[in-house]
Amino acid sequence: MFYSSYTNGESEENLSKLRYETKEFGISKRVVDIYNSDPDFKFLHDRVSDYFAHCFKSDMKEVLSNSSKKISQAAKWFPLLYSKYDRFYLLGESVAKKVFPRDEYPEYQGVEEADYTNRVRDRLRTQVLEPLREALELPELYMEENDWGSIPYDRISSDAMSLYTDKFLEHDGDRFKEYIKNVKTGKAEIMPSTLLPHEMSGRLHYETNHWYTDRWKEWYWMERDTEGKGMWKRRLGDLKWNRMVRDMSEKGKLNNCLAICFVPDAMARDNTHATVALGVLVSELSSSKRGEVRLITFNKDPVFQRVRGRSFVEKTKFMEKTHKEYNLVPDLQKVFNRLLQVAVDGLLEADDMIKRVFVFSDKMEYHDYEAIVRMFRENGYGECVPEIVFWNMGKTEKAPVQASQTGVALVSGFSNNLMTFLMGYDGIFNPEAVMEAAISGQEYQKLQVFD
Repeated sequence: MFYSSYTNGESEENLSKLRYETKEFGISKRVVDIYNSDPDFKFLHDRVSDYFAHCFKSDMKEVLSNSSKKISQAAKWFPLLYSKYDRFYLLGESVAKKVFPRDEYPEYQGVEEADYTNRVRDRLRTQVLEPLREALELPELYMEENDWGSIPYDRISSDAMSLYTDKFLEHDGDRFKEYIKNVKTGKAEIMPSTLLPHEMSGRLHYETNHWYTDRWKEWYWMERDTEGKGMWKRRLGDLKWNRMVRDMSEKGKLNNCLAICFVPDAMARDNTHATVALGVLVSELSSSKRGEVRLITFNKDPVFQRVRGRSFVEKTKFMEKTHKEYNLVPDLQKVFNRLLQVAVDGLLEADDMIKRVFVFSDKMEYHDYEAIVRMFRENGYGECVPEIVFWNMGKTEKAPVQASQTGVALVSGFSNNLMTFLMGYDGIFNPEAVMEAAISGQEYQKLQVFD
């Protein structure tokens, strides 16, 4: 073996250390071999290290100019130097050399490669990562020092807030609760969440209202812990949700829109969370002159509903319960019959009509949008037929309309960007046009298609 000639007379402690170092050397050598032989891996590795190096250089300029508010989160997510992750990908070494290149630092001229590597790695840690993490006021730094009373809650990312809520309540409960109250009254801010609506819904339901049994895969609603951690988690979840709705509403409004959610009992739990969360989101982002309903049931006798509940959890529970009661036989045609009936009976003007209907479902099996158009035209509303967004919440590959069908769009997935895009989109409304518009941004222009 590599270390066999060095084992005679060595203590077990030294042998263990030698075995570990040999293993680490083998891992590092393997990464170098892959980097030199696999152009795809090399390209990815170089782009990632380029990005981190760019962020670190830019962030350090901000720190030196006392403008820490513009610092990115790169230092937070960069792997710890000498950690297993760092040794496996050698990312720290690559980034350090790009932040402190030989040709820009005379002190490294003539230095052997191994020595140069070690020196710039240490310099990256002491002169870049540590100052940046301190400037970011990461909660982990205060927690490691047991300095709970100094944690700046208004600077903590929403995800870290969720991760450490239990610890904050345990070690700094009074101040943390006061912070939550201040956010609710507008005296303090909460950082925006990177969680998608369904992720926020799933996490909040799991943490506060029910447990999940792996054996039978059944959910049991449990209104528990009404005065303890569960209550504060619900309040915190509401604040995160409200922040997300506020941020999205600043980008536009879903004027006169309705949400339809198909939530059958057989729907996967993650898809259920996504469906009801996006349904609630549409209802809260919508606006109408009459201040009327925001959703309609999806069955042979559609019923208009206003989302009820004070908290986000209550709203999603109402949405799920309502649509499970009514969604026995989904009938989109009847939904539009009902919309038209309300318009005719109320002599609604075009500006008061529903403009867009979001259909959240894991089953895309509707095929007759033209019948809806004819029905509206025959009743004098041919110029204001509601557009339909079929939002696929499952894995079905069936499409309910043709790619060129005007008046409809097809989307899938759980991205906030999709909702933001649809809020501001006023171009030709058909699946192909919406798809092309969605990928027309500057960030997509450098991509190439290989067929």
